[in-house]
Amino acid sequence: MRKSTQLFFQITLRHWKIQELIELKKHALIDILIISICGAICGAKTWVDIEDFGKSKQEWFSTFLNLVNRIPSHDTFRRLFLLLNQNEFSKVFMDWVKDLREILN
Repeated sequence: MRKSTQLFFQITLRHWKIQELIELKKHALIDILIISICGAICGAKTWVDIEDFGKSKQEWFSTFLNLVNRIPSHDTFRRLFLLLNQNEFSKVFMDWVKDLREILN
């Protein structure tokens, strides 16, 4: 795993403490992030779109995510992203995307 990929997940997972503040007890943080990222890549514009996307691809997501409580609600997606440090998340996410691009080229 590249350094930026490790950093992306480390910084993101550092926000695990917010789990006590919102309904994330039912869902793994990494599951919420992966579904959100995939939804956005596929054109989701709202939290409801991301929830709908997740539900439409639940069988596929279940092959590599631990969806014990199914797909999170749009409110869960929204609350998570409201609580994350947007600047830190954006910078690390963009570094991770650049690394992915290098790997795929």
